[in-house]
Amino acid sequence: MNLKAICTTILIVFSITFTNAQSKDILAKSAMLNADEAYAQGKYYDCYTYLISAVKTLGNTNSRIQYLLVKSLMAMGIEMKDDGIWKMAEKELKVFFEVTPENYVPEKYDEMVLAVSKVKKYIKDAEEECLRKIQESSIIIERDATNAEAYFDRVSCEYFLGDYDGVLKDLSKVMELGVIQNYIYETYAFLFVVEEHEVSNKDLQKILYYKLACLFSKIGDQRSANESLTWAFKKGYNDFSQIEINKDFDNIRNSPEFKELINTYKK
Repeated sequence: MNLKAICTTILIVFSITFTNAQSKDILAKSAMLNADEAYAQGKYYDCYTYLISAVKTLGNTNSRIQYLLVKSLMAMGIEMKDDGIWKMAEKELKVFFEVTPENYVPEKYDEMVLAVSKVKKYIKDAEEECLRKIQESSIIIERDATNAEAYFDRVSCEYFLGDYDGVLKDLSKVMELGVIQNYIYETYAFLFVVEEHEVSNKDLQKILYYKLACLFSKIGDQRSANESLTWAFKKGYNDFSQIEINKDFDNIRNSPEFKELINTYKK
């Protein structure tokens, strides 16, 4: 290859790289503008999703993104009365100070400094409330060990407090009691939070997918049961002896698709 050809190749590669970088910047800026607009309109969840899109597009975050992430999460926490969102706000607040110099826009920096104590107070109050609810639910369970609602109330608080072993234990008990279809959506909600916020507990993920498979089988949704069980296997579930004796799978056990799935992952 002669010098001219080499130079031409370098220019083409540089041009493509520059164009891709430029496209990413435009996409990220668009997401940020949409986030600003959504926040101004009180659409805090939309604001949050636009900001996450900007982070994924850029491959990193910055002070402006983190500032609005914290504000949108705090607003969502108040609006939705969701304690878990405040822990997300605490996490993003830490990132804000990691990426932001003290000479950043003074008003915004000071606002985030004030937010630290607000977020910590809300989380502390929420933790105390969770401990109270767990105690109340435990008393109900002592009186009636078949009260599925009390177990699930305890699960929500255990999750917030980071007691994943408690979550698994109580969620399993709920499933044993013959779960109402609505619990499927609750289980999906746990999975969303676990995976989106990178909770490092693979056992929780695989068990939740396994429980979903059980639930879908019990209501006769074979396709969703097989999909959930596939994900359970991908996350590391391998207790095939349990699957063989679990009556929850009786509705789909003899289907060709179920048999093929078991044979594929049992190898």
